[in-house]
Amino acid sequence: MKKQAGIYRITIARGDLPPKNYIGQSIFMNQRIRVHLRDLRGGKHYNIHFQRAFDKYGEHAVTFSPIIVCEPKKEILQMYEQAVVDSMDPDLIFNIRLECVVSNLGIPASEEQKTKVSAAITGPKDHSIRESASRPPKPGKELQKDARDALP
Repeated sequence: MKKQAGIYRITIARGDLPPKNYIGQSIFMNQRIRVHLRDLRGGKHYNIHFQRAFDKYGEHAVTFSPIIVCEPKKEILQMYEQAVVDSMDPDLIFNIRLECVVSNLGIPASEEQKTKVSAAITGPKDHSIRESASRPPKPGKELQKDARDALP
């Protein structure tokens, strides 16, 4: 399959409601869509609104289409993605970031995100792994007296 860089759209038909889109960019669009579908099928897509729509309307309501094929350069991809997002009705896109589409700057973290990060940084430490992973002494080396006394 040919490697194509560009901007893509994933559309979810929502019955009587207007379809809603997710706009993305990738240097390899075919691979990126497979990752989106894998995450959606597994119920683990990072965009919760997109995930809920997928769960509600089903995979049969999803279509994928490339919008722009371009050079695989970060600046070009960002420029085109921003232009596409700007041209769309914000109520009809799933994208969380409507401005500065590739940066988290200026997007406040939710309390849930803050709690997860805090727990990851300050959470309880399990030192039992380190203790059980200690290696036995090398053969031929004599143990020091205090180490011999500590043996069972």
